Amino acid sequence: MYASPGAIHLHSQYSDGSGSIPHIARAARGAGIEWVIITDHDTLDGRAEQGYIDGVLTLVD
Repeated sequence: MYASPGAIHLHSQYSDGSGSIPHIARAARGAGIEWVIITDHDTLDGRAEQGYIDGVLTLVD
């Protein structure tokens, strides 16, 4: 079995969060998280920034 630590349900500056998507990815990497799913309210504007950022798979949904 393979474990992959991740985080679901984060918000960026495009919604009611305060961090940019790259900032979120860097913080995740520092915490040992391999992937994040950003779930901003009422917007998908961050989709242009999704992908691997600093080695963290960053998805916007």
